[in-house]
Amino acid sequence: MQAVGHVDVPQAGVPYADLDEVRLNCRVAGAGSAALLLVHGWGGDSRVWEPIPFAGHRVIAVDLRGHGRSSAPEGGYRPVDLARLWPGSTLDQWWPSATRWVHRW
Repeated sequence: MQAVGHVDVPQAGVPYADLDEVRLNCRVAGAGSAALLLVHGWGGDSRVWEPIPFAGHRVIAVDLRGHGRSSAPEGGYRPVDLARLWPGSTLDQWWPSATRWVHRW
C-alpha cells in the first residue's frame, strides 16, 4: 500500500502530521534506539497510553482521524481508510523500525 499525497513527518515537539486531507495529532516523546508506535482503539485517543511508562524508548502515539486532537473530515472512517496508516504505508515510512502496539476495543 502506498501513501498518497503530501506527508510531513512529525518530530519531537511537532504535534501534527499532515496526511492528505487529515491532520493527525502525533505525540512524540522520549529517546532511545527502540521506537514504539502506539495506536489507540475506536473511540479513544493517544491519551490511553499516558499511564504506561516506556523508559528507554522513543514513543510515537497517534490519534486516528476523527479522534482526539486529529482533524475530523467528513469521510474516511472505513477500515480500509484507516488501514492506510499500517505496514507498507505512511507510518511505516516515517518509522520503519518501530514496534507497533495497537489497542482495540
